[in-house]
Formats: sequence, C-alpha cells, structure tokens
Amino acid sequence: DPENALLNTLKLAKYNDFYWKVEEEPDNSNCPHAFSVVLPFINEIRILQKHLDNWGIEWKRNFQSISQSPPFQKLGFKLGTYPEAEWVANNGLHVACHQYLSQEDLDYMVEAFTVFFEETKKRN
Repeated sequence: DPENALLNTLKLAKYNDFYWKVEEEPDNSNCPHAFSVVLPFINEIRILQKHLDNWGIEWKRNFQSISQSPPFQKLGFKLGTYPEAEWVANNGLHVACHQYLSQEDLDYMVEAFTVFFEETKKRN
C-alpha cells in the first residue's frame, strides 16, 4: 500500500543519512509494494536482518542484479558490471506494506527501524 510505505518514509525521515529509499521524481509516481531500505554502510544489512528477526518483522532481500544472476553470468555479465545495482542487492531489503497492516503494525515497524537507526548512529 503506497500510503503505508509513505507513512514509514515520513516517520523515519530524520534518519535519511542512514538509509537510502525510493523517491518520486517530479514526472513519475511510485506505487511501492514494500518499504525498501538500502544501507550505505558495509555489513550493516546483516545487523538489520537480525534486528528485524528479533522484532518478529518479516523481510525479503532485494533483487539480484543481472551480473549476480547465474543465467546472465553464463551470457557474459560479470560481477562488477553494475556496481550500483550490486550494492542495492547486497545491502538492501524490503518489508511488506500492504493494505491489511494496522496503524499499530506500522507504528511497531517504525519503532523497530528507529531503534535500529539509533544503534547505527552509535556504530558509525
């Protein structure tokens, strides 16, 4: 649900230095199916994954880039071909934001990410 993803993004705006997110450009509209997070710090994604697991929040890793996919590697795409896409794949995840989440669910998710980003501040 786009409103859920937007709500989470707005409530976590003060942590913009600690994660990258999908942003709308002036001439397009995004309709996210998930709250997507890409972390700018090496190895932080594993810490976030464990943190969300501990909070009972289900997550999925981001997509693979073409250069990380074995079928495309057989076609000649090598690691390093798309470094930005590889970073997003290796350092990002997403949490579902569907219409059946309650306000309580969303607040819980925001709280979990807030705790994580406050801990990230101390580490970085």
